[in-house]
Amino acid sequence: MNAQETDLLAQVETFISRAKRMLGARKEADLAAVLEISKSALSQAKKRGSIPANWFRVLRLKGYDVRLLVAGLPDLEFSEAFEEASSKGQVLVTDAVRARKQVLADLVGQAEDGTTYLIEVKGPHGEKAERRLMRNEPLLGLVHGTGEMASRYMADFVSLPIIQPWLSEQDELVLSQDESPQAFRRSWLEKIGDWQKMVILEVPNDDLSPDLHQGDMALVDKGKTAPTMGAMYAIVVDRSLLVRKLAIAQGRPTFVGYMLAKDVEPIPAEGVRVIGRVVFSCRRVK
Repeated sequence: MNAQETDLLAQVETFISRAKRMLGARKEADLAAVLEISKSALSQAKKRGSIPANWFRVLRLKGYDVRLLVAGLPDLEFSEAFEEASSKGQVLVTDAVRARKQVLADLVGQAEDGTTYLIEVKGPHGEKAERRLMRNEPLLGLVHGTGEMASRYMADFVSLPIIQPWLSEQDELVLSQDESPQAFRRSWLEKIGDWQKMVILEVPNDDLSPDLHQGDMALVDKGKTAPTMGAMYAIVVDRSLLVRKLAIAQGRPTFVGYMLAKDVEPIPAEGVRVIGRVVFSCRRVK
């Protein structure tokens, strides 16, 4: 094992050690269970010297700040980006030759040293040039599709995970899709909350009609669980997710529906598990 491989192994082991402490896992088997992977997948990550991007998605979905896990471990950050880029097939980079314009490049592979991308940049007349993309020259974005669609998926845009309106048998959120077909501008998301803690929930009922209808797309910030009167929240009732407004009823905080919704019983806020606050919603026009 050369010096670089030894360094990568040490970084992966540091990541795993930090994750165990953060999650309260005593053994690697416990950590694997939280990550929803097999124990052998941990061993494979050590051999590769990289952490699969899906591990980060799972941890973010469960409310953990993955930035604490990779702080000071640049190789893991780079490996995560490569894992993600590999699944997309194309990347958006800056072309220094043509006035630093953003151009689309095909991902060819990873260099033998394991620390650079190999990309193929296409010129204006169809010519191609293969070059390395160094760690200090990060991707501008990961591209879904080609051509005019590239601008939607630049680094300034984020796709959020979509969750099911129920909990698992372990009382955890259930992922429907790991990323939404819609992309949101990151700077806008940062104005309304913490985008790394946001998930999308399809509103399961008409309890808050006409403000929210069944099937509307609600952005839920899991970092905002503190009570704010008049705000809408995703809450858990009998392992199902409901969307209700927080109000005062009979002198105490209560999650309520609107008068238009039939048979909607008020739910005292005390003891109710709050997933997060609804910070944005929209609906598809039929």
